[in-house]
Parts: sequence; C-alpha cells; structure tokens
Amino acid sequence: MTAALAFVLLILDQHFCVHLHGLSSGNPQFHAWWHILMGINGYLGPTFLSYQRECHLGKRKPRMRWAGGLVPYVDTTDSSR
Repeated sequence: MTAALAFVLLILDQHFCVHLHGLSSGNPQFHAWWHILMGINGYLGPTFLSYQRECHLGKRKPRMRWAGGLVPYVDTTDSSR
C-alpha cells in the first residue's frame, strides 16, 4: 500500500511539477513524500515476509510485536520455555 501511494505521489510530482511549485500555499513536496513512503515500505515489506515465512515453515509461532508502540517486528522466541 505504501509503495502504491508513493508511486502515485511521484507521478503526480513529475507531471504537475510546474503547477505545484506555483501554489500560493507552498509546494507539497510529493517527491520527498515518495522517499519517506518507500523507506517505510523498505522496512514493512521484509517484516511482513519474515512473518509469513515463519508461519509457512511452522517451526515456531511468530508474533507481531510493536517496539515503542509504533514500529512492528516479528518475535519468534518460544514463549513456552
């Protein structure tokens, strides 16, 4: 989802660059938002794939945890010990 939104913003920025720079309220900087969203996607994508891999292998029951309530990560520690 983040990659798709980033792509749309990048295309909008490329096609309407002249018009966006002329806005009286300021430039929304869609290209900068593309970098931010692709960075988020670069973390969330592998995190999701790691979770799916652990589920598929069935060796451990993975859990999604949240570091600081904001950043998700996959916890594969065995809680039965």
